[in-house]
Amino acid sequence: MLLPVKRGDMIDQERSLEGRRILVVEDEFLVAEYISEILRSAGAEVLGPLGTVDDALDYLAGGAPRID
Repeated sequence: MLLPVKRGDMIDQERSLEGRRILVVEDEFLVAEYISEILRSAGAEVLGPLGTVDDALDYLAGGAPRID
């Protein structure tokens, strides 16, 4: 996993999550966006973010794409 030193500057430049789909569930919008940015920079396809567990469960029940 990449660890942020400061916004936009990552310790490891390797795209270690390339090809992975990750669902982000976080109720704080800025935190969710920051997490999503870190995951995308590691090569992940980010699904969401969604704000609640209920939203995530509804999303999954509605035929969501594969999540890794």
